[in-house]
Amino acid sequence: MLPRSQRLSTEQLEAVIEKGRVVHSPLFIARILKASGKSRVAAVAPKKIAKTAVERNATRRRIYEGVQPLFQHMQEGVNVVVLAKLPALSAEHAAMVSDLKALFIKAGLLK
Repeated sequence: MLPRSQRLSTEQLEAVIEKGRVVHSPLFIARILKASGKSRVAAVAPKKIAKTAVERNATRRRIYEGVQPLFQHMQEGVNVVVLAKLPALSAEHAAMVSDLKALFIKAGLLK
């Protein structure tokens, strides 16, 4: 799991969702916004796809686990919100990690 210092605050999350550009993959949607300072990431599991809080929290934790090895290779000054799609709930961990990596490469976030 990413430490709190590497995650977006509520205000930053809302700004990224409102103004960020969108990149899609089979399992996730990413919203990306340039920012000053260090990069930060947020994971979101909407109620539309995960009905219970247990499912949403587990999905968010799995996203953070998948992002953690990629975080050290990310560009500086980028805020990212990763939203889970329905297939992400039943995806294997390896599939999630590879999809996140492909999504970050597609978005141009990795060095």
